[in-house]
Amino acid sequence: APKALRQQLKVPRLKVSSLSSMVLKQLSMDIDSMNRPSSIEPLIDSANDAAMELYTALKSLPQAHPNFHTAHGDTVTGPALMDLLPLATVAFILIEVLSRIDVIVSSVEELSVRATFENHMPADATAKSEHLANVNSDYDKQGPHVVVEIKGS
Repeated sequence: APKALRQQLKVPRLKVSSLSSMVLKQLSMDIDSMNRPSSIEPLIDSANDAAMELYTALKSLPQAHPNFHTAHGDTVTGPALMDLLPLATVAFILIEVLSRIDVIVSSVEELSVRATFENHMPADATAKSEHLANVNSDYDKQGPHVVVEIKGS
């Protein structure tokens, strides 16, 4: 795929994959410590928002790049389907992975109830859980970057 098309989806792809990993890691730690997954909602919300960003960016690809140049220097009007296919495939797989993670989260929540995991949510958990992770995309001289800050307890 042309570099401009890949760059347009880079930040949303990184956000979805990073946040998906963070959700799975948090679930793993909750299962290991036998705690209910109480602080995972902000991560899931952020991951779902990132998936919507990715989907929106994917839908805007044909309009954003009406003309591009092939490796041979020819100008092509609109991205060729074969150029978009790998990007679309990766994007939709990431979105599908995130939907499967939602099922895993539900299963872990059910497990935690049935296995009577401890609920270690502190009294100020509502305020605290809103600030577990910050995901920011940033552009600098070297290109787009995603910064994920995970705040400990």
